[in-house]
Amino acid sequence: MSQLFEISRTLSSAPLEIGELARIITEQFASLLDAPSCTLSLIRREFNELTEETTEVMRVVGAYAEEGALTHPHEIGSVSHLWGQPILNEVLQTLDPVVFTQDDPLADPQELAYMQAHGIQTLLILPLAAKGEALGVLEVEIPDEKRRFTTSQLDLAMTVATSAAVSLENARLYEEQRETAERLKEVDTLKTQFLANMSHELRT
Repeated sequence: MSQLFEISRTLSSAPLEIGELARIITEQFASLLDAPSCTLSLIRREFNELTEETTEVMRVVGAYAEEGALTHPHEIGSVSHLWGQPILNEVLQTLDPVVFTQDDPLADPQELAYMQAHGIQTLLILPLAAKGEALGVLEVEIPDEKRRFTTSQLDLAMTVATSAAVSLENARLYEEQRETAERLKEVDTLKTQFLANMSHELRT
């Protein structure tokens, strides 16, 4: 309860800016689960001008790694396609967390290959969802031990993930409203300029 209170208070006072909010969330999760690194990715729809198709991809918006921790190819801004990641698709569809260790015989071969390539012993993937709709995932990577998370630990992590998802959705809506306001302001400026030009032309 103490951890939930502290994290909720931190999220409620965080700025409504997705990048900064994602940084805070990954730091909080790394601390909550005693993990050296954590990555936050959100679903993004991208339009391909060549194929004229819109596809869903995952874009990394936040990553935390403690000093001296193993670094992974999770650069902020990097994009990966969902069609090549069955486990991420499963998490986004079921909204259930998954945990893999390097000796897990039921783990996806692609995930195991990734873990072995980067020295990860335990990988925890948590869904981020608001109002029943998937927004993205949190990936917690532990290089030094094959850790078994208890049900209570996963329940706590999912509770915090839900709060984080609500904060991210609020930040996304805020950014959309701000962008809309800026576009309207630009349109209003163009309209004023157009009317001034027309008035000048008519007077001439």
